[in-house]
Order: sequence, then structure tokens, then C-alpha cells
Amino acid sequence: WYTAFGESLGTIWKRICSIIAKIDIKTSKLLGSIELPIKERLSEIAEYIQDIQCDSKTVLVIDNYQLIQSDAPFELISALAHHSNDNLHIVIITQSLEDKKGFPISCPRIGKLTSSYFFFNKIEIGLYFEKHGFKLSIPEIDHVMEYTSGWISAICLQLINYSKTGKIKKESGIDQLFRTAIWNTMSEEDQAYFISFAPFYHINVRQIAIMIGEPKVSEHVLAMLEEFVFISFDSENRRYIFHNILHSFLEERFYENSEEEKKLIFKRAGEAHILTKELFTAFRYLTLAEEYACAMSVPIRNNDLIEIETDKLSQPLMQIVSHCPEETMMEYPEIFLIFAFEEYVRGKRDRFEEYCMIAEKAIKVKMSSEEKKDTRLMGEYAFLMIYTKFNDLEAMHAKNLEAHRELNGASTLFDFNHVWSLGAPSIMYQYWRDHGKLDEEMQMLERYMPDYLTLTEGHGTGSPELMRAESALH
Repeated sequence: WYTAFGESLGTIWKRICSIIAKIDIKTSKLLGSIELPIKERLSEIAEYIQDIQCDSKTVLVIDNYQLIQSDAPFELISALAHHSNDNLHIVIITQSLEDKKGFPISCPRIGKLTSSYFFFNKIEIGLYFEKHGFKLSIPEIDHVMEYTSGWISAICLQLINYSKTGKIKKESGIDQLFRTAIWNTMSEEDQAYFISFAPFYHINVRQIAIMIGEPKVSEHVLAMLEEFVFISFDSENRRYIFHNILHSFLEERFYENSEEEKKLIFKRAGEAHILTKELFTAFRYLTLAEEYACAMSVPIRNNDLIEIETDKLSQPLMQIVSHCPEETMMEYPEIFLIFAFEEYVRGKRDRFEEYCMIAEKAIKVKMSSEEKKDTRLMGEYAFLMIYTKFNDLEAMHAKNLEAHRELNGASTLFDFNHVWSLGAPSIMYQYWRDHGKLDEEMQMLERYMPDYLTLTEGHGTGSPELMRAESALH
């Protein structure tokens, strides 16, 4: 069972392939070699999965499919359906997609269960209750239909309430049904435990211990999680997954807390997300808790920020800049360098400049207060300044040499294991400065590039060759 939470397409595909490895390692490796399931690679996916080996009845579930940002989501489903093994069933769970391009899917091997399948009629309501040991009268069945409109989640809550009270609750709102059937039957202590889980869509036992402020999770809490109707257990990742109905309800209860209570939960949520290396989420929650020093101590690197939407990316550090005492910010220049680089890559030059100014000041303060000077931060700052000198290869190289002098090797603060274009339409656009000097500038780039590649551990390899190729087109 794989549940998508909005990760990048590459991360999602790796996770799906890792699950397929439990069915057939060979097919998993072939599919994993594709890296991204984009439209141009769908024929390969269909070819590789066609001969998948599966010796026993197996159901592979991909949940929250609507969060997978593919350029051909329905065609990908069709490609996966090309397997010829009758033991394997792939189930895709997704929100309504009728308005999306490519819907409906026309493939004889694909069956579709729409929302209508999850709405019961009166006969099915009676059978559902009977299956759980309760024989409803015709008027009771009528009332369940009236208050739920046949929606299975609401019927489930009515069943829970009926098992405890012997009555059909005369309420139709899911929130109120949830409150009556489940929430109001819990102790205040248990309610407080669950409210502390509001920042999570999924949580493991170590995180639970942090959130409830205990060294160990009691058997009582674990039993509640195991038995709770809107919680499922992900055995592969050893974590509990909350249904959206439960998560939404807990979120509303969370915001009814006092500011101090909310800050405590945010602080613990930050600490809990560090455990699972969800570092930006940890940074965000610690910032919301106004634990600014702890937030800026989180060891975030650029690869932790790639999948974060730009607006969400900016909010925590902007809050720190606006509300954190300056003397505290001066202790953490690294976080401003990391975010400055990320804002620059995304074209947010105003924030880049603001964070660079803070980082430069913080580095100077740090250098003046240290008996043994650590010049690496000066080198990291000089490296970042290389990107402010585009269209001036001499100035770029000067910053390059400065960074080399202080770092004595590659940058360790920035992670170069991903691609960025800086919004530039071409290599020549970035490096060509003066008319009539293109050949001279290409030679200059070839001469200076090795020093730059040392700093980036090879990121940017091939730029001179691309520039020569592009110049040949003009």
C-alpha cells in the first residue's frame, strides 16, 4: 500500500518501484531504471510490467493518486494495466477526476468504481448493520438513510453510535456525527492525546511519544490507535495513517486551544519531524512555536527544499526575520545562506539579497567573536556571490578564487545533486557579455570552469561545450 503525500514525481516512482520489488525484483529494477514515469517512457513501463511474476493473489494499492504530478496520469494507469498476471490487482484510489484531460480511461483491463459505489441504498444499510450484529427496524433504516444520504463514512459513524447507545443519531453533518459517536465518548486525556496528533497525516511510535510528552507510549494509547476506525496502520513503514475525516476534525479542535498549548504542540511536532528527517516541516513547526534558535539549528540542506512550494518555502524564514531578535539570528548564518540560494534559484532576487545581507553580517559577527577563525563560512558566502556576477566571467572567477581560498575544496553547505536553470533560456544568455568577443569569452569559460567544478563537485559540467554548440547555431 502506497499513499502519496505530494512528493516529487521521482520520489513517488521510487516508492512504487520499491513496493513492486516485494512482488518481482527484476520488474522493479527495470521500472526503476526509467526514473520518471513521463509520457515519453510509458511504452517502456507497459513493456516491463507485462511479464511481471506474481505467484499468489496480491493487491497493490496506490492511494491519493490525484497528488501525483504526472504529465499523463491516466495514460500511466493504462500502462500499469498492461501486466498479464491474473494474480496481481492494482488499485488506484483518487479523488474525482472527471474534469481532467484524458478521463475517462478506455482500457478493457481497467474497472472503475465511482463514488456511487460507496453510497448504500436502504437494503444495503440494513445488511451492513446486520453484518455487525444489529437488526434495524424499517423506520431505523429510513432514519439512517435520511441522516447519511447513504454515504458509507457517515453510516459507519452511525453504526459506532448505535453500538454504544442503541439509537440512530438525528444528525447529518459528518463533524457532528464524529463528535457524538466517537469524540464525546473519549476521556479528556485521550482527547488531548489525539489533538496533539493534529500536525500529522501519519505518525510513528517514536513521534507519538514526543507528542504526548512521555518516554514511552502506553499500551492504552497504542490500543486506541489500533482500534480507531479512521486510522490505518502502514506495516511497511511502521506508522499510523489518519483518514482525512479524522485529520480535519483534529485540526479544528487543535485551533480551539490556547496560544501556549498550540505552541507546545508545534514545538513537539518540530522535534518529531526531525526524527523522520522531514527537516523543512520540522523547521516550519519550530518557527510557528516561536522557538527560533531551535528552528535555525535544524540541519536543512537544499535537497530538503526542492519539493516545497515557493510560497510555503518563504513563510517560516520571513517570520524569523520579522520577529526573531537580531542577536539570535547572528548565531545562525548557515540557514540564511541555504535559503538565499534556494530563493535565487527560484528567481526571488529581493529575498535573496535580504538573506545575503543578514548572512554576511552574521558571518562577520561570528568571525569577530571567535578566537580560532573558521573561514569556511566566508568561502560559502563567496561561492554564493558567484551567481550574482553572471554576464561577467572575470568577476565570477574572482569570487570563485575567493571561495577556493577559504574553502580549500568543494562547498559542504550546498547540495548540488539536483538541476536548476536559473530561469535562463540558454548558456550564451548567461555568459556572453560583449559583442565581438564571443570566442574570447568561450575560451575564458573553458579556462575558468575547472575551478568552479571543483567547488560544485562537477555540477555544471558541459557548460563550455554547450555554449560552443549554441554559438554554432547562430
